[in-house]
Amino acid sequence: WVRDTMTTSGKSGSAEDAPPHTGPLPILPSPPPRLRQELARQDRAGQAKDEQGGVLPADPAVQPSPWIRRLHRSFATVVCVTVVFCFIALNNSGVIGIYSVMTASATIIVTFGLSLVVLHFAAPAGTAMSRRTLVAALLMKVIALASALIWLRTPSWVAPDWYWSAMGLAAAAWLVAEILVFVRQRRAAAKWADGLAAA
Repeated sequence: WVRDTMTTSGKSGSAEDAPPHTGPLPILPSPPPRLRQELARQDRAGQAKDEQGGVLPADPAVQPSPWIRRLHRSFATVVCVTVVFCFIALNNSGVIGIYSVMTASATIIVTFGLSLVVLHFAAPAGTAMSRRTLVAALLMKVIALASALIWLRTPSWVAPDWYWSAMGLAAAAWLVAEILVFVRQRRAAAKWADGLAAA
């Protein structure tokens, strides 16, 4: 009886000493020490990952358009090559050399860029990282260029040597730039997928 009385009085005393709770929400029990340690460890790991640049890159498939990005880079590469080649043609053949180089470069830009524009509107963005779509884009370029050459043939206002040399150089520059952008986008997509799987 004495022990029960002391226990009851001790409980009532501790309850009276506790401050009354007046908030709108009930008092939640504090997490156990082991859970607090785990949460703190995860928080430290997340901060270290952010400091080391561990933020995952955006998925290339959800960007505005991988095709347009390839179009921009390839177009810029061909323009740079054309400007350099125009100076060389000007020093050797005069103005007709510039006409030849610019006509050839314009033909490559229109025919090769048309394939990427068509794929931008016709193909889903998620298929841009597939090798099949890259092969399809190359085949479309070949068909478009062949059709343009059959229709244009060799214009009368160009020098054939400079015209065909510039066309081959512009086509090579476009293909190299597009393939490099494709490889970079494919690696970024693989990195994003690995990070998503790890998360």
